[in-house]
Amino acid sequence: MLVVDDQQLRAELFRLGLSADRGLDLVGIQTDIRNLHAEVGRLAPDVILLDYGLLQQPEGADIVRSVGIECSGVRTLVVTEFRDDETLLTCVRAGAAGYITTHHPVADLGQSIRRVHAGHFLFPPGPTATLLQRTPLLPPPEARPSGLPPLSAREREVLQILAEGLSTAETAERLGIAANTVRRHLTHSMEKLGVHSKIGVIILAIKMGLIDAPG
Repeated sequence: MLVVDDQQLRAELFRLGLSADRGLDLVGIQTDIRNLHAEVGRLAPDVILLDYGLLQQPEGADIVRSVGIECSGVRTLVVTEFRDDETLLTCVRAGAAGYITTHHPVADLGQSIRRVHAGHFLFPPGPTATLLQRTPLLPPPEARPSGLPPLSAREREVLQILAEGLSTAETAERLGIAANTVRRHLTHSMEKLGVHSKIGVIILAIKMGLIDAPG
C-alpha cells in the first residue's frame, strides 16, 4: 500500500495507525501527486490510500485515473472529510474504488483497504441512484466512440453481477467460470463502451439500459 498525502504529519499518522496491522505492507509515503506515476512504478503497490484534496489539485484526478488505467491491479481508496454527491462524483471520475471519511475508525482502516484490494467498491449506500441523476458521467458522451458494438449476453451478465458489489472472484464463482474470464469480459465491455474504469462501465451500462440498477 502507498499513502499519498501532501500533509506529511497526516501521512505519518496513517503509517502509525496501520503499523499495528501486520497483514498490511506499507511500501511508502508520497506527498506530491505529480510523482505518483514514478512511485507506483517503483514501489508496485496494490492499493493507493489518497487524500481527497489531491484530487482537487490541477490534473490531480487525471493523474490518478491514468495510473489506474496504465497500472492494472492498482486500486485507489480516497480519504475525505466530505460525504456528498460532488465527492462521490469526483472519486468515480478519477477511477477510485471508493472513499472513506476522516471519521472512519483507524482500527477499521485495514479492513477497508483489504475490501478494496479484493475488488469491492466502498461508496455510501445507493451511489448508483445518485450517479444516474447526474451528468456528465466519465467519459462524457461526446468522448465515446460512435457506433458502439453491443455487449454480448455474457458481458451484460458479468456487469450485472459486478453491479451488485461482488468481487471478480465472487462473480466467477457464481457463473462457474474462471476469474480471468470475468476480467476478459469486463475488459471487452470497457473497450466497447469507451470507459476506462470498472465502476464507470457499470454506471454507463445502467445508464444505457444494458443492465439493471442494483436493488
